Amino acid sequence: MSPELAGYQLGEPVDHDGQTVTYAGTRLADHAPVLAVLPRSAHPAPETLDQLRAQFALLNRFDHPGVIRALALESTPDGAALVTDRPAAQSLRTLLTGQPLPLDRFLALGAEMAAAVAAVHAAGVIHRDLTPERFAVADGRSVVLGGFGRATPVPRQMHAAVSPGALAGTLTYLSPEQTGRMNRSVDFRTDLYSLGVILYEMLTGQPPFRAGDPLQLIHAHIARAPQPPGQLRPNCPEPLAAIVLKLLAKSAEDRYQSAAGLEADLRLCLEQMRAGRTVPELIPGQCDVPSRFQVPERLYGRAAEVKQLLQAFEGIGPGRSSLVLISGYSGIGKSSLVQELQRPAMERQAHFVVGKFDQFKRNVPFATLHLALRDLVRQVMTEDDSRIAAYRDRLLTAVGPNGQLLIDVVPEFARLIGPQPAAPELPPQETRNRFQRLLHQVVRAFCSESHPLCLFIDDLQWVDSATLEWLESTMLDGDTGWLLLLGAYRDHEVSPSHPLRLLVDRLAETASVEEIQLQPLDDNTLAQLVADALHQSVGEALPLARIISEKTRGNPFFVNQLLESLYREGAILFDAASRRWTVDLEQAAAAAASDNVVDFMTTRLERLAPASRDTLHLAACLGSTFELETLV
Repeated sequence: MSPELAGYQLGEPVDHDGQTVTYAGTRLADHAPVLAVLPRSAHPAPETLDQLRAQFALLNRFDHPGVIRALALESTPDGAALVTDRPAAQSLRTLLTGQPLPLDRFLALGAEMAAAVAAVHAAGVIHRDLTPERFAVADGRSVVLGGFGRATPVPRQMHAAVSPGALAGTLTYLSPEQTGRMNRSVDFRTDLYSLGVILYEMLTGQPPFRAGDPLQLIHAHIARAPQPPGQLRPNCPEPLAAIVLKLLAKSAEDRYQSAAGLEADLRLCLEQMRAGRTVPELIPGQCDVPSRFQVPERLYGRAAEVKQLLQAFEGIGPGRSSLVLISGYSGIGKSSLVQELQRPAMERQAHFVVGKFDQFKRNVPFATLHLALRDLVRQVMTEDDSRIAAYRDRLLTAVGPNGQLLIDVVPEFARLIGPQPAAPELPPQETRNRFQRLLHQVVRAFCSESHPLCLFIDDLQWVDSATLEWLESTMLDGDTGWLLLLGAYRDHEVSPSHPLRLLVDRLAETASVEEIQLQPLDDNTLAQLVADALHQSVGEALPLARIISEKTRGNPFFVNQLLESLYREGAILFDAASRRWTVDLEQAAAAAASDNVVDFMTTRLERLAPASRDTLHLAACLGSTFELETLV
């Protein structure tokens, strides 16, 4: 039975998500067809009502015939209802019958879809849930985009790894970075990947990846190359296949950078086809110069170091663990280098977990390992029931009568191994030794040939003595294999007599220990980074790269922040007439730049509004990471 909404006659539901249901209906005042989005629950949570209000505000940003219009935000006895217009159209899904669309229809619809997405992005909104159901097709030609329940006005977000069922979006159309397993932020280009999946399905008759297991589908998005469209559709024009495959690039920097650039290529192909010519040879995205400034997130100048990390990862095996230490100044890119292992780890179905030392918690033994184990449990709990059961059995065997000790320090383990009896009381030193053995057994239980473990410990310059002892005994333990330990530290804070340095010197004689010291980026590497950011040639980018090198000394963190600062201050501008980025070199040369991270970040913080600074102050009290709900 349809709910009641004053002033409207509602019919059957046409869409839903976890919190809301969309109904087709009619506005009684003028009999206009509408869609009404209502909370699924009779007593909706405040977040659901906030979502409806936010969606109404987002829709009011758009003024484009290809994007659905908001009509009203109606008050109801239980909260609110969002009312939009209802296009006289059918869902794109009804056109996807498992057969490829005719090429002219593929191009016409694809260009309209790209135009609608471009309008959304121009308003500063990321859709985050593009699927065939979100596009309505009228008269076989015009397209209207809807379904903004997961849209966001935030230009860049990091997504954490969660269970497949909790991911924001539909798995078949989800971008690699939206899975939370790529260490890449989610920005406007996530929509271009999802649009690429839809276009691939329109062109070939099937999506690029299909799998019965959600984790296999996630793995495919991250690691597998899609089958070339020409193998599924004989005589598929190569330029169209190239356009779609560019959209499906795993790295956002390798995709189209704007929906407008995609639309231009599709319309060019369509015009040529309608004129009776063959689809033209083209380089996809050749004229795709986005008007939104964005520093690339790819790693520059670290090919040799990445290769060394991969070799260390490939070298682990039965009874073989490795320790790789990465050192360098603050902001030099230690964590970014290590995170490059996330995708290879995913390809081998390895777990990649992170712990970070806190300068003000050095007196808490194993605190960082507790963080890493918490991350590990959360990852395991996203897997299917059979894998969770296998880990549960191995852990119960490993912990024996000491399971409650583990739950006391990492409460998340209770979800995995269930309630445990109290552990026997022991004297203090024996208690410490028992807990260290327990950590060994727990880590060993998560290491196997089918699922290796990569454990990254950051800021080792603040390591506690208990963790150092654990590291040493783990590396000397011949029974622990399939484990890659990664550590990062600021070398200017670790003297020859530092406990970490002494440990490394001891281990180097008997265990597999490698060291990587990161150096600043040279001018040629900086020129490539600047060229990619401004869509220029390396030669054009070199003058600005030299200015940046002088001001930042090649520190990647400073480089990225200075580029953003130059853009905010107008030294970097987009010329809409020529569709190219321009640089005022004199203004860039005069820009102020700090020579250390603390001064630089202090300057940035001082520019924030007082309320924002107060909020960050509270957040800092929670630690280096925190849950938004806790901060609220």
